[in-house]
Amino acid sequence: MQPQRRSYSRSFKAQVIQACAQSGASIASIALHHSLNANLVHWTKQCNHPDVITAMTSVAARRWPALAKSAA
Repeated sequence: MQPQRRSYSRSFKAQVIQACAQSGASIASIALHHSLNANLVHWTKQCNHPDVITAMTSVAARRWPALAKSAA
């Protein structure tokens, strides 16, 4: 029997993405802070283009306004 895969809420994912979008963010420290393996959040470094980061954070802010306020 295979173990079940973990699932994370959308708000949790948005929080991690927003943290990775910050200037000078360390993927390893963000992953450690959120009890994740760095490989799970490493892909955000590949999306380091400013337009992609702006799009991701603005979508997160529209979908989860309370999260955007707490990050500000």
